[in-house]
Amino acid sequence: MAVLAAAQSASAASSGSATKPEKNAQSSNATHHFAIRLLATEATRDAWIARQIAYANDRYADVGIAFHLQAKERLEPAFRVLDGAQARDRVGRQAVRRGEILWVVPERLVDLDGATRRRGVHWRDRADARGEDQRRRWIIVTADADPFVLAHELGHFFGLPHSKEAASFMNKTPGPHRPPPASRRLTARERRRVLARTRAMLRNGRLEERPEAAASR
Repeated sequence: MAVLAAAQSASAASSGSATKPEKNAQSSNATHHFAIRLLATEATRDAWIARQIAYANDRYADVGIAFHLQAKERLEPAFRVLDGAQARDRVGRQAVRRGEILWVVPERLVDLDGATRRRGVHWRDRADARGEDQRRRWIIVTADADPFVLAHELGHFFGLPHSKEAASFMNKTPGPHRPPPASRRLTARERRRVLARTRAMLRNGRLEERPEAAASR
């Protein structure tokens, strides 16, 4: 079953969200511009997509990285609920492309324990035996997730594990003394690791610079 259907432009996907000056301000100082290709249902709100990307851009500005929505494509009804590892493999295997970040937005994501509902995951194709930087992988974030979730899963994409630092958005442990999501950022150690992984993925072609995506906004 084909995963992809008719595509629409990225500019249409973000038309109801942040203003153009706001978008430009988020990425004007970026050193690296990376394209995001989105697979989502028709019900996924453009404003929600824009908030997710804006939050991620604000958090990754510390390392000079900006993300730009390059295309929004329709997610087939069969993948609106992702239940099990096989479904996660299938949803991205046909869609992932070298040089871009694939982001899949289902309505619901069931944890592998079969009971818990998740909001996001960084997924590696189990059939791909290549090394970490070459292996096919993508990000899954459900349509009801907070903006925190995309930034967190992008952290895993760039090689970050979960953190015990209270101020890091890679720490997902709840607690009364943690800073609010709006103030959580990358730690100095995490910034170094993201930059090292970025250089590695650019060298091997896993990611490509897409300044034209930024210029089109």
